[in-house]
Amino acid sequence: VASPSYPLDRSFLESLVANLIDRCVWNIPGVFKDRPSAERDELLKNGLAGSGALTSFDVTVVASSLVHYVRHCTPPVVGAAARQALLEEFALMGDVQSALEGVGAEVRRSLLRVADVCAQVEAWKEVNEYEAAALGAVFGPPLFGSSPDAPALFAHLVLSFEQYCAKQ
Repeated sequence: VASPSYPLDRSFLESLVANLIDRCVWNIPGVFKDRPSAERDELLKNGLAGSGALTSFDVTVVASSLVHYVRHCTPPVVGAAARQALLEEFALMGDVQSALEGVGAEVRRSLLRVADVCAQVEAWKEVNEYEAAALGAVFGPPLFGSSPDAPALFAHLVLSFEQYCAKQ
């Protein structure tokens, strides 16, 4: 079965993240498991069409939808050129903050919004079982491609999120 493809809609991505932040997902174990479900598919279809309230869906459906959407949106949240620049800068400097400066504002905002909810989840790792490395494994490859550095780059972004925002 072929994976679905969803059009990249940064405002929809923003609404998924905002909904998760508003609903305080950090204390739910396994919240980002990508659970296939008719509800998740309905949320994605209706959300991308601009109809349907996210609050009518269970929080785990919204979280699963975020993971699934990031994995399957076209074009990807982070385009090929931005991915390469981020990975090269991260490999060279080991600093995600420097790497983020080299990408466009729209890409940076999307990455930071996903990192925001993940940083809040990571702060509750004793309760929800998601350390930065696990979040990197979930979100790194879909955001940064198949590079071996992709999970570490996202994990580093999660861990340095508050420091990055404080400098801005």
